[in-house]
Amino acid sequence: MCHRFLGRPMIFLNVMWKWLGQQTFHLSEQEYLEHLQYIAELCIKWDRVEHLKEQVEKCRKRPNAYFGYAVALPLDLPEDVMDELNIPESR
Repeated sequence: MCHRFLGRPMIFLNVMWKWLGQQTFHLSEQEYLEHLQYIAELCIKWDRVEHLKEQVEKCRKRPNAYFGYAVALPLDLPEDVMDELNIPESR
């Protein structure tokens, strides 16, 4: 997910409340595992693994199935990574 803060794009990792086997979860087990692998590879490539561990440790929010919300963890990507992603300055 991408938001803007003071005109600067910010990217978050959303931790969702869905689970494999839930009726509205439309991925097979294999697709889900491939998606998790892709996210893990990006976190490693962008050197965000330790940062995300810290974010999870200090975050008090938890995903909630009843209310249907996710927890957004800021990735705080370095400028060179943001430039590489080529996110337009305004929408």
